[in-house]
Amino acid sequence: MMMKEHILFADLIKGLSITIKKFFGPSVTLHYPIERRETPERMRFLHKLVLNSAGRPKCIACGFCERICPPKCIKITRGKREDGKIGLTGYELDIGRCIFCGLCVEVCPEEAISMTDIYELATYNRAEAVYTMDRLVRDVPEKREEEG
Repeated sequence: MMMKEHILFADLIKGLSITIKKFFGPSVTLHYPIERRETPERMRFLHKLVLNSAGRPKCIACGFCERICPPKCIKITRGKREDGKIGLTGYELDIGRCIFCGLCVEVCPEEAISMTDIYELATYNRAEAVYTMDRLVRDVPEKREEEG
């Protein structure tokens, strides 16, 4: 019985010593949203449609991204554009259903989809989670702007 109590007391002292070291050590807390953690370069967050030199999305409406998407959150509309050519007329991405796997970026033959470092995607209703082609082209910056 005495041996068990000695072992428990030694373990208690060891655990308390670790706790005290961490308590008085440097803080690892970030004061979000003032301070933000650096995101790794290859992380997958919000999508962006890449523009060509004419200022139009590079997407050729092949539909590969729509077919490979596991949760089926991408919807592509193909039709006649303003210039009379057949191509992409609508692109819709439901961020509420997206699992950010990156398969759509990998499969795109024109490299028309890229991932940004924007991860703050919370909304108050589901309708705001649906990104149209205009939102993915104009409203999504390539990199998050630093505040301050």
